[in-house]
This record gives sequence, structure tokens and C-alpha cells, in this order.
Amino acid sequence: MMRKWRLGAGLIFSLGLVVAMIGGSVLVASATQGDDHKVTICHSTASHTNPYVEESVDVASIDGEGNADHYGVHKGPIYPQTDAQGNWGDIIPPLAGVHAGLNWTAEGQAILANGCNLVPATSPTPTTSPTPEVSPTPEVSPTPEVSPTPEVSPTPEVSPTPEVSPTPEVSPTPQTSPTPQTSPTPQTSPSPSGGVLAATATPTGGVLAATGGSTPDQSFGLFLIALGLIAMGGGAFAWRRREA
Repeated sequence: MMRKWRLGAGLIFSLGLVVAMIGGSVLVASATQGDDHKVTICHSTASHTNPYVEESVDVASIDGEGNADHYGVHKGPIYPQTDAQGNWGDIIPPLAGVHAGLNWTAEGQAILANGCNLVPATSPTPTTSPTPEVSPTPEVSPTPEVSPTPEVSPTPEVSPTPEVSPTPEVSPTPQTSPTPQTSPTPQTSPSPSGGVLAATATPTGGVLAATGGSTPDQSFGLFLIALGLIAMGGGAFAWRRREA
């Protein structure tokens, strides 16, 4: 009887340990899952004024599986072209190892890069021919007038050259007194430097604080851990009670 009791307590303890380990694995997997599983697409709407909206979805929703999958359900050409039912399709980038994308043409890539807004088509600029230059009309030069013969003026008398006065002597420049030397400026004593204030660091948060609010996977993992701990505690208590 004692052997069966110990065997049952050990089995309960082992089962609790396994459940706790499974819960921890689920919790860690859900906590480490980040934006690597997200992809940005242009989701088609039913509005002709706003035919696309930008969405960040999980890769599982564009793999072509499921009833609400974007790649499998939202088929059709790029707006303004439509299919027989009057619908247009999503613009989805390629998914490695699954498909090569949907409407992933140069036009589709340009729309996705523009925030899922349509890119207006640019018409080519018409080439204008150069305007021919108009040659200027030559000006008619006027007939030159005949100037009258000038009268010969009498030769003026030459006045005598005035005598040059002697150049006055230049007085010597007075010598300047030497500039007095300035006394050196007294050096100022350096001011004492201030002290360094110590900063205290704050502790970082745990796994759940880094990933935001809890998800269903995290809640399920915590439940499994709690259930395993309870089972382990029950098995240990039963073992000790039987020995006592």
C-alpha cells in the first residue's frame, strides 16, 4: 500500500512538472514573437474614391490558406481595372517559398510605396518647335551734309614764358617720443571646478513588460505554469504526509 501511495504521489509530481514546462515554453514563444511575422499590404476596398488602405497583417493571412486569406480571396487586377464582378485585388509583396506576390508589378510597388495611394500617371511634355527669328530691316543712312569751309583765324602772339620761383626748403620732421611700455596684466587664479552628481539607474522590466499587454498565448502559458506548480506541490505534500 505504501509503495502504491508513493508511486501515485511521484506520478502527480512528474505530471505537474511536465505541464509547468509546457506552459513556460508557450509563454516564451508568445513573448518573443515580434514584428518579424508582419507584412504591409494594400487592402482593396469597395470605394472608388479610396480604393486601397494600408494594413500590417500577419504572414499567415497572406499564405493563400483559409477562408479570409488576402492572397486567396482578394483576387483581381489593380484599380481602376476590375474583374467580371467589378472588383479589384489587393497588392501583396512576395512571400518566400509560398508565392510571388499579388499585383506585384511596377505600378503595384509604386502604390504600396506611396502609402497605398494611387500614383497619378504623368503625360509626356509636348515638344515645342522653335520660333523662327525675324531678320531686322536695314536702316537707311542719311545723306551727309556738306560742311562750309572754315575761315582761317589769325596766328595769336606768343606770350613770354614766366620765370620759375625757387622751391622752398622742407623743414626736418620732429622726432616722436618712444611709447611707454605697458605693465603686464596680472593673472587671475583659476576658479574651483564643480562636483559631479551621481546618477542612479532604474531596473529594467521583465519579459511581459517589454512586450506590452498579455496575449491569449501568454495567458494560456501562465495557466499551465500555475497548474503544474499546484500539481507538484500536491505530489510533494502527499509524499511527505505518507512518510509521516
